[in-house]
Amino acid sequence: MSSEVIQEVESALNDVKKAISNNDENLKDRVEKLKTASMKIGQYMHQNTSAQQSKPNAENAENADSKSQESQEGNEEQKEKK
Repeated sequence: MSSEVIQEVESALNDVKKAISNNDENLKDRVEKLKTASMKIGQYMHQNTSAQQSKPNAENAENADSKSQESQEGNEEQKEKK
């Protein structure tokens, strides 16, 4: 995750804390800013999870093709023996 996103979330969180302690009228705006910043964390996590899941799936597909081919070759050998 980029340091910019982390700083943005930390800044927004600090703004919310200050707004609460100062009984600031702009608390809703500060909370919205924090929500928006925190969504970027979720997007980052989703992108990385999707990338990690697609990588093993590609490898699994290759392994399945390889096993299928081995199985077909074994079946052909058995037919030839008969």
